[in-house]
Amino acid sequence: MMARILVAAAALGLGLAHAAIAEDGFGPGNWKNELGSVMTVTGIDPQTGAIAGVYVTAVASPGCDAVGKRQPLNGFYNAASGSVTFAVNWLAQGCASVTSWSGNFDKAANNLPTIWILSANPGWASKSIGTNTFTRQP
Repeated sequence: MMARILVAAAALGLGLAHAAIAEDGFGPGNWKNELGSVMTVTGIDPQTGAIAGVYVTAVASPGCDAVGKRQPLNGFYNAASGSVTFAVNWLAQGCASVTSWSGNFDKAANNLPTIWILSANPGWASKSIGTNTFTRQP
């Protein structure tokens, strides 16, 4: 009986934490940027803010076979500030790079404007920096 009560209390606590995270508009679901790439947030840990999900890019460098392929995504969400950061390790053939995005959820616009940095080979010549804005998809 005590185990059932603890499980129910834990489930209730997790439900409230997830509701608090999603209440401000940022949370699990599909987020699409202006290039057509989609970030799918599959979960946010209510204790640590750790984000898990997948990223499907609509664009890639020549020789990188990532377009349309699911790539693992990990990051963090800080509910107090609305700050979000996530990264993708491009595992597709010919990519050999990592991209990280960072931004703050804009509740009024219901989107996530970010700045990104792509790192490929050693040296500054192989770094690219840009911006993307992700909008929640219905």
